[in-house]
Amino acid sequence: MTVGVFDLLHKGHVELFRRAKELGDHLIVAVQDGDFIHKYKPTALIYNSTADRMYMVKSIRYVDEVITYTTKLYLKYTSMF
Repeated sequence: MTVGVFDLLHKGHVELFRRAKELGDHLIVAVQDGDFIHKYKPTALIYNSTADRMYMVKSIRYVDEVITYTTKLYLKYTSMF
């Protein structure tokens, strides 16, 4: 599992996912929810919606599942489809 905002995807993110996938059979990526980000960083610039960021991450072949990170205490599973 790996966690991040993944707003501006780049080659480094893909490499992170590729390497993480090599460590196990199933890769879960937790994308931080936009409201959660703005709660703790009100001036943060987020260019893509949470749904769009999840869609982009899910489209990477190394990623098996995408969930949304919504609090500091737990990960809330969010279905993409």
